[in-house]
Amino acid sequence: MANHPRELFSRGATLLTLLAAGCSAGTANERATEQTTQSLTLSGITLQTVLLPRFVGATNDGGGAVVATASAAQAWETFSIEDLNGGTLLSGDSVTIRAGNGQYFQALNGGGSTLNAGSNNTQAWETFKIVKQSGAGIIQNGDVVGFQANGGSWISAQNGGGSSVLAYGGSLGSWEQFKIAGLPAVVTPPSGDPPVGTPIVNVSFRTTLKNGYLGATNGGGSTLVASATSVQAWETFSLIDINGAPLASGDSVYVRAGNGQYLQALNGGGSSLNAGSNNASTWETFKIVKQSGSGTINTGDVIGLQTSTGAFVSAENGGGGNVFAYGGALGSWESFAIGLGAPATSDWRLVWSDEFDGNSIDTSKWGFDIQRPGWVNNELENYTNRNENARVENGHLVLEARRDYYQGYEYSSARMKTQGHASFTYGRVEARIQLPGGWGTWPAFWMMPDDFSRGWPACGEIDIMEEVGFDPDSIHATTHSLTYNWKAAQQRTTWTNVGGATTGYHTYAIEWYPDRVDFFVDDRKYFTSPNDNTGDDAWPFHKNFYVLLNLAVGGDWGGSQGVDPNAWPRQMLVDYVRVYQK
Repeated sequence: MANHPRELFSRGATLLTLLAAGCSAGTANERATEQTTQSLTLSGITLQTVLLPRFVGATNDGGGAVVATASAAQAWETFSIEDLNGGTLLSGDSVTIRAGNGQYFQALNGGGSTLNAGSNNTQAWETFKIVKQSGAGIIQNGDVVGFQANGGSWISAQNGGGSSVLAYGGSLGSWEQFKIAGLPAVVTPPSGDPPVGTPIVNVSFRTTLKNGYLGATNGGGSTLVASATSVQAWETFSLIDINGAPLASGDSVYVRAGNGQYLQALNGGGSSLNAGSNNASTWETFKIVKQSGSGTINTGDVIGLQTSTGAFVSAENGGGGNVFAYGGALGSWESFAIGLGAPATSDWRLVWSDEFDGNSIDTSKWGFDIQRPGWVNNELENYTNRNENARVENGHLVLEARRDYYQGYEYSSARMKTQGHASFTYGRVEARIQLPGGWGTWPAFWMMPDDFSRGWPACGEIDIMEEVGFDPDSIHATTHSLTYNWKAAQQRTTWTNVGGATTGYHTYAIEWYPDRVDFFVDDRKYFTSPNDNTGDDAWPFHKNFYVLLNLAVGGDWGGSQGVDPNAWPRQMLVDYVRVYQK
């Protein structure tokens, strides 16, 4: 399977991890449910043999044989299942299975011999009954199921996995058992009134495709649109987190418009959405899910709202028009950047930001370091200000490291800074970033002082986030001074594991005070660098510092375990940078 698209590996690995952990609830944020009145289509589905754990795959993503040889689910091992009975997927329902290229599984002659993934039709040979190994009712993630062909035979993995998959099984035995994953978790709303408590107020939802803010017409009581370019009264909502604080991916929520009425998915989803309900019950209950990753939801996270039937709230054309509740997947029309107000405590005040919502880098906020390889840390990149290396697209900043031999140098990348445009003393400095991954990458979000007269390290340096590609998901925080720095092996530093740092966005931040610098990931404090009150040599952090973002290649640290020449290009994605002060 070495020819599979590598960008899909992280998704497959995530599915495998979830299966190993036995997880089901709260993992459906990247799964699709496309509902119509006749049927229900579930995409992102994987099937793993039970006897010898291997994932079922369609050779060449469809059009040929079906095998069960992969140890991780990638593109070839990801399918769509259409429930021909509609509604919730139940044991005994009739289904079709569709490979990535759009072709269907077919049991030749209706079963009893071969199975292929090369049919363009959905007739009797392409129809299977999905059956739970034990019990009846709703089929959920982790359930062991079998697929019975039209002629009565079962889909069977030869030797229980590791070889071909056929359609000749005589019963639901060990060769015919598959663990299913990728299904949307069913939202189970509570009965009665919403729980007593303070709702999450001043919440906004911005479409990621066209940057239109979700608004309740007239402040509630009618339709919803996603056309506003800024947040006013109609675009401000309250959330009631049914599961309790903190707000986390997978929680069930009610969304309330400014007039106090609730968002309602008619019939629980699959058609229209309004903001005119006076009750909080099933149709008004949504599961809030992060587009990538899990855990606490923070300002700027991309989320979806999934109805009780599995459909997603969807902004028509990605924004600019009406909003419905019929989205079949958490795709571009269904993705919203959530705003939850200022971080941490309410006395933080936003003083500077770049949301990267335009079409180009704002040169009134950012400059570039233009430098050749070897300038610092023996790094290999040629730092440029080319669009190929730094640009704004789809609502985020892209820093791209390339192996393109530009100007005769093997690697090129970008290093951006607010020097000469904005600098700060004390405050909360944060950015929401997805890291590039790849052996030899060295991304960083950091700060340097305006006053460099004493040179480095006496001038000071604050590394809010650093990571190296050979040690993915290990996030480092450091302060450097004359007394405490890496060359003296006395820098004040630590690291923390951030799962999915290269596959999803996370918020990296410092809260900088006269007596300390606190470091955070996703609002979780994991390190403090204290002022020991011994003077500037140990604590130069009492003056203006500016912000830097860069993606280095190789170097003393990033290249200490080598550089993969086949890993390029690699992108560091930045959703926003914000600075708050009190």
